[in-house]
Amino acid sequence: MTTSSLVHQLYELLLNHCTLPENGRDIFRAKINHILVSTTLNASEDIDTVWRKTWDKIFYQNARAANASDHIDRLNELPAHPLAQFNNIPSDASFLKGLKHYTVKHKRLIELGHAWPSIYDLHASAARTISESLAHRSAEQIVDLARTTIGAPGYRERGAPLSLCSAIENLDGFAATTAFHICADLGYPVYKPDRWVVRFAATDPATKAALQSELPTGKSIKDITQAYLNRHPRLVMIALDHLTSAFTGQPQPADIVDLDIGFRRHRFVDLMVVKFGMMPERQFGLAVSPLTLLQENAALAARYPALHQIAATMHSS
Repeated sequence: MTTSSLVHQLYELLLNHCTLPENGRDIFRAKINHILVSTTLNASEDIDTVWRKTWDKIFYQNARAANASDHIDRLNELPAHPLAQFNNIPSDASFLKGLKHYTVKHKRLIELGHAWPSIYDLHASAARTISESLAHRSAEQIVDLARTTIGAPGYRERGAPLSLCSAIENLDGFAATTAFHICADLGYPVYKPDRWVVRFAATDPATKAALQSELPTGKSIKDITQAYLNRHPRLVMIALDHLTSAFTGQPQPADIVDLDIGFRRHRFVDLMVVKFGMMPERQFGLAVSPLTLLQENAALAARYPALHQIAATMHSS
């Protein structure tokens, strides 16, 4: 029985037991490493580079992740990418056909492009402030500073000037979830509200106690709905921070890029937990859902009892 952190167990399970028979492990490692490197906080990137890191988040709104990813991959293979520049988005929405509500998403892309210069300025300013602090302190020491600087919901100071998160949320058709997605891709330690992430993390007694202390009297973690979490996104930050702390106490996987740069460690933890709860994704080399695998494979259930218990709870709900 393994005694490694839940995140270490997750990575081991995904890599060794959920990947495609041929090259799945290599695809999974390469995809994770690419995301970690490309989403590392960088205050010196130009406006179009930052744009290219974030435009695809709109594709995932009200859509299956696999379908959105397939369409994004097709666009990325085009010799002349229609979304390579924020100020040159095609006026004809036909290149988005195949996406759910593609004309609505086209309008949102146009609006995001129009607002991009001001959003970029807010990002560049925040990234400089945080990067200067990272030069003297660890990522774990300035997580709250980073979230406050970008005005993440739950960390937004009363009377503070317009923040990066607020500027994104204020766009028509955008909300906190999309803002979290964009900010995560820019390298900030934020996560979209997800009640299963909270329940996953709460299997650890210390994390459960920390989360419970944030809830009003009479409300328990099992009572948290998605709507409640959307109003209190700080809870998911607390949950993933505890998982990250436990993960940090042990050596990182040897085949993963250096996680001590920026907030990569936080992003890695987020990726592992999210992949635990998703259906198979060939783009990540994943052939089987870990939830299904743990329900059907007694040997793996015995090897990863904590993950099996989480899977059983998720399945029953």
